[in-house]
Amino acid sequence: MLMLLSLGGMGILQATAQTKFFNFASNFGGFIGFALIGAISWKVGFLMAAGQIIGSTLGARLAMKKGAQIIKPLLVTICIATALKLLLSN
Repeated sequence: MLMLLSLGGMGILQATAQTKFFNFASNFGGFIGFALIGAISWKVGFLMAAGQIIGSTLGARLAMKKGAQIIKPLLVTICIATALKLLLSN
C-alpha cells in the first residue's frame, strides 16, 4: 500500500483497495500450489475463508464510509503491534 501511495500516486482508499486485490492474488496462488501437492486442510481453510470474507466485507464498508480517517490510524496501530510482536517473540 505504501508503494502505491508513494510511487503510484494513488489516494489512500484506492491504494488500500488495490492492496486487497494483490493479497487475494497471492493467496490464490498459494492455494493452487498447495492443492497441486495435496497439502490442504479443508476444514481449517473453509473456516479461515469465511473469516476473511466477513472481515473484508466489514473492513471495506468501514473504509468506504470513513476513508483515510480510519485507515491511517488502523495502519499505524497494526504496524506498531506487529513490530512489538516481532521484537518480543523469542
